[in-house]
Amino acid sequence: MVDACVFLLVTNCLWVFIILVGLVWTLTLRSRFRDQMAQNTLEAQRVRKFVWAVPFVLTMPGVVMGFGLTIGGVPSVFSYVVPWGSGAWVWSFWCCVLLVVAVQTYWLYFGRGAEFLVAHRSLIPGWIPSTPRRLKIFYGLVLAWNIVFFAALWLLCFWATYCL
Repeated sequence: MVDACVFLLVTNCLWVFIILVGLVWTLTLRSRFRDQMAQNTLEAQRVRKFVWAVPFVLTMPGVVMGFGLTIGGVPSVFSYVVPWGSGAWVWSFWCCVLLVVAVQTYWLYFGRGAEFLVAHRSLIPGWIPSTPRRLKIFYGLVLAWNIVFFAALWLLCFWATYCL
């Protein structure tokens, strides 16, 4: 009985965890770059924009998921795995996720994001490539893997739901 209660609590409060992780990471970034953000240079402006954009980008899907679970009538987080037949809140969540991925991709490839991350190595783990070109290739491969994974997942779920 306790396991079931913990499972329901974790799955139905996942959106709170997503928001908390985004906010904690933002506070960490703000403390890490406090000295740099106080300067009046172009690089300091880029750091300030990055630090203020992080909570919005990281928490937006969690906020939409939270609204869907609390006031939108979405029964559980598992409804967010397969978007069809789940309602407007689930589609809004996936639109937010796609928007976040599009903004990240644009920033990394066209907004000098790769150069920014390489210049500030403390923002990314050490095992991620350390040149802008390799970072872009790595991100492209991760993005392609995620597209293939979710396409396969959705096709399998669609096939299991409508074709069996």
